Amino acid sequence: MNQTLSSYYYRRGLGVILVALLIFGVCDAAAAPAARSALHEVYPGEYVITLGASGAASPSRVGARAVDALSQYGEVIQRIDQHTVVLAPADAQAMSRPKASIKSLAATLGVEDLFCKKLLASGSVSSCSPNYRLTVSDVSVSDPLMSSLWGFGGEAGIDAPGAWNISTGSSDVVVAIIDTGVDYTHPDLNPNIWVNPMEIPGNDIDDDANGYVDDVHGANTAMGAAHPGDPFDDNEHGTHVAGTIGAVGNNGVGVVGINHAVKIMALKFMDAKGGGRLSDAILAIDYMIDQKVNQGVNVRVANNSWGGGGYSAALQAAIERARGAGIVFVAAAGNSGQDNDLFPSYPSSYEVDNVVSVAATGQDQRLATFSNRGAESVDIAAPGVEIVSTLPGNNYGQLSGTSMAAPHVTGALALLFSIEPDLSYQDAITRLFETGRPLATLVQAGASLVRTQRIADAARLLRNERLELPPLGDGLPACGYTFQVSNLAAAGALDTSADAAPIVNQFDEEGYYGLSLPFEFPFFRGSTTKIYISPNGLVYLNPPDNPDYQVAARAPNNSIAAFQTDLTPRSSREGARVRAASDRVTIAWRSEHYALSGQGPATIRLTLFKSGIIFSSVSFESTKDPVGMAYTLLGDPFRSPSIPALGLIGLSATSSRLSSTLDIASAIPQVVSSDREQLSLGVAMLPNCFAPSEVAAVVSPARTRALRASVVSKTRRLRLSVTGAGSGKVAVSASLNGHACNQTGWVSIVNGKGRENLTLPKGIATIGLRSGAARLKMSVSQRVRVNSNSRIQKLCTQLLKPIILK
Repeated sequence: MNQTLSSYYYRRGLGVILVALLIFGVCDAAAAPAARSALHEVYPGEYVITLGASGAASPSRVGARAVDALSQYGEVIQRIDQHTVVLAPADAQAMSRPKASIKSLAATLGVEDLFCKKLLASGSVSSCSPNYRLTVSDVSVSDPLMSSLWGFGGEAGIDAPGAWNISTGSSDVVVAIIDTGVDYTHPDLNPNIWVNPMEIPGNDIDDDANGYVDDVHGANTAMGAAHPGDPFDDNEHGTHVAGTIGAVGNNGVGVVGINHAVKIMALKFMDAKGGGRLSDAILAIDYMIDQKVNQGVNVRVANNSWGGGGYSAALQAAIERARGAGIVFVAAAGNSGQDNDLFPSYPSSYEVDNVVSVAATGQDQRLATFSNRGAESVDIAAPGVEIVSTLPGNNYGQLSGTSMAAPHVTGALALLFSIEPDLSYQDAITRLFETGRPLATLVQAGASLVRTQRIADAARLLRNERLELPPLGDGLPACGYTFQVSNLAAAGALDTSADAAPIVNQFDEEGYYGLSLPFEFPFFRGSTTKIYISPNGLVYLNPPDNPDYQVAARAPNNSIAAFQTDLTPRSSREGARVRAASDRVTIAWRSEHYALSGQGPATIRLTLFKSGIIFSSVSFESTKDPVGMAYTLLGDPFRSPSIPALGLIGLSATSSRLSSTLDIASAIPQVVSSDREQLSLGVAMLPNCFAPSEVAAVVSPARTRALRASVVSKTRRLRLSVTGAGSGKVAVSASLNGHACNQTGWVSIVNGKGRENLTLPKGIATIGLRSGAARLKMSVSQRVRVNSNSRIQKLCTQLLKPIILK
């Protein structure tokens, strides 16, 4: 995201003060394209490392042995939680460095992170990311006369007065504000500040033995903080957020919060300039979890008005731990005016069910121009423009941003927990969404700007006035791809059409070759005429803004992973090649794996057919030990415990709901019987996002020569055998009593042979089957002949049901 330093004037108490805020993004949607390709800010020479599944270290504890194992790579400078540390590389040359002479779409997209590649390849760690710089998510405004809390109103706001007829909050509910800290001395906040019952103020002793001395009101988790137990706000952002959630009510002073009574736990990880480390944010989250789980503090909601950086497995794991503690994680959607479905904004885009992503609206009841949106990834809206609240030093002022929208939602949830303390986090979030107030302005051109199409409404929330939610995303059911796997090790079964084509991509990381397709390629419910070829076995519909050598749980957004893994061309003959035809495009990657230097290259092939069918294959025919390399890269499910794959096969649109991933470990035993067999994995990806009738034809490397069928004795099962050449899917059409079936079925052929069992419907006499040039006609003894075409089509469905795309 494009993180810019912007200066604005606004009135604070009696004086006019110039402030410089490092903000999440720019203020209007026109700047969003620039934001999408900007570098993520990092703390140079610092990496967040998770030890666990792939390493020798125990995932449950970072002990001396685990630290010693990392010493060859650098120094552990911070221990975050039970299995996560910050590591400073010993070799400065191994750290992130700018790419040299990349003349492609990725020339401005980032840095090649050699250190993470090296560490992941060693098998010593399970995840690695730079220590991203996270920033506050606000935009200040210049209207000094704003004095009303319009965001609390019933017309354009969350109707706080309507909620106050039921509850004004409870001091039994604790809200964690993870931010720049809070001015806990502010008269409008101090009575509602949480006090750690296990800590004795001012005695310079860590009374509760949690690693923080005098953490009376929370903690300062910033690396190198002079007073880790003091979360006092030296910026102003966290104090502003706190006032919206819980400024004291009915005290005749300043403003009022959504909760007149509540307890605010201040967790500071960002500095006076509004920036902080990813690792320190994780520490703050873990402090909150520890207070709830081990000390019994009733933390129900955490407000997170910050963002920046790329995906981090360590941060997602921390949010999942918060989920395990039953804490709702409210997050600002971001201020880059962009679509989070296409360009994720973290932490609000983590697909964990306790995360609530909040967009910002203005007094005109429209989405703010700066606010991020997302029909699937942004959940709900709340007031976020010209919001007046508390500022440090007994001051008040106004700020705008999704940072200001998020605490409106956090405060409403805290009110809900005040009257229903036993409500689970899932039920509270569901109720928040279902009681939201629909806004017609949150739908444009038939597309949702936020998933619920609603603004949060505290009064409806407390009264439990629910409305059925609109369908997710575009209103259509989730869709994906069906995988058919085969072993392509036999000679002649591989699609080698691109193997001799010119090399188009020979980068190690972040060089994405743009290719115009000779046809419109269907993808999920959309289509594309251009793809971007990554060095690491993927193609994208949009050029990405992050390296993709590190495999996640699913393919990156808007991508097809033929076999996503860490490829490194090591000779002039290695790289990605392309061959295009009128009905298909084939890409072939021939490269070594980064961690298996000297083992020889693997070959990954991907074919995109005009019909929307996709074939991928991974083969090892040119390596020194093809069998051993196959089970190293693809994983070995025959071992105990099984060895996981080093890559991923699958594809994704914009979310997990529009995503399919092959379970490689389950697929391998389908095509080989032991780990000593030659294995070249082939995968047909068959779309079920559109009806089979929309697929013009199935074109594949497999060819049909003959069809044979027999009726199994005393059953109505028809055994269909197909012989031909190659491996893949072939189309099979049928006719009953001379009437052509409208449906088309598909039969898998592996090494020239395939077999399917069809169910014979009652009431027919003659069946005709055809696949390519191969034809079959057979008579079936039945009591009744059916000639009605409508009835025939129902029988066709019964016959072909096992092989029709679902």
